[in-house]
Formats: sequence, structure tokens, C-alpha cells
Amino acid sequence: MFSQNNSTCDIVIPICSQDGLNFDANGGSNQDANQINPGNHYGCLVSTPNPSWYFFEISESGPLDLVLEGEGDIDFILYGPFEDVQTAVDNCGSYTSSDVVGCSFDPTSYETFQINGQVGEVYVLLITNFANIDQSVELTQENFGDSQGGETNCDVVDACQILSITSEYSDCNIIGTYD
Repeated sequence: MFSQNNSTCDIVIPICSQDGLNFDANGGSNQDANQINPGNHYGCLVSTPNPSWYFFEISESGPLDLVLEGEGDIDFILYGPFEDVQTAVDNCGSYTSSDVVGCSFDPTSYETFQINGQVGEVYVLLITNFANIDQSVELTQENFGDSQGGETNCDVVDACQILSITSEYSDCNIIGTYD
């Protein structure tokens, strides 16, 4: 489990459907997503407290049956598809009603949605912590591994890896005078 500082749509964290997502929801904020990024259309979301922004890229076409589950009331809106992550981030602050793929403002801790993704499409997911409590939130793909189901690109999650580090040191001669 991890907590992120991704309360704005120009800082999106990748999701891999194979691994799912488990994170500590942002909470205690006095700002809503519609205050941080006021130019976006927030669809069914009456309020957008404690926002957390994510993205995923489709690597295998087909339906993705996704489940969000928290300990208290959470809500979401899904935007897309975008042609790539950079385009999705560049459009932050100007997402329109035609970009909305799914949305729920249900007063529960359990949300479900499905998309029928095509290879290369990118989607941006806003999850809000309406309950404003310390809670962990989990996203899973119910039909992962199903021969008919789609998949997301997990390479974007591990886009940067340190494979080796080489270091050398020199003599530590002090040059100059210090008072």
C-alpha cells in the first residue's frame, strides 16, 4: 500500500490491471478536484473531495470489469480514451463531458465500472475520498486473465528501473582554508 501526492490531473500515477492498485486515499484536504483543476467537467460528481488521479493504458483489447473498494464512501470519474499519456496530461484542466466514460457518486464504499478498451488507448481515473477518513482503497480487475477480457500495459508502472550503480571515489584532499 502507498500514498501519493497526486491531487491534480497533471500528476497521474500508472495502474496495472494485473497488479491492481492499493493506496491510502488522500484525506483531510480543504480542496476539491474542481477547485484544484476547475476547467474539468466532473460529470455526476456533485463534489470532488480529496482527489487522487491515476491512468492506465490498454495493452490488450477487450472489456475491463473494474472494482473500486474502500472502507468508506468513495466516488470516481473516468475520462478517455486519449491517444497517449502526454495527451491526457496536456488536457488536464479541460476534460469535457464527451471525455467522460464512467462516473459514480454512489454513497457506498464499493464502485464498479466496465470499459471496452482498444490497444493503445489511455484512460484517466479520478478517485475521491468523499468520506474524508483515513482509508485504503483497492482497485481490481474482476475479469483479469479471462480470455475475452482486456488488459492494461504494466510496463508503464515500471517505466524506470535502476539496473546498476557504479561509483568511484577520489582522495579527499582539503583545499583552501575554512574558518
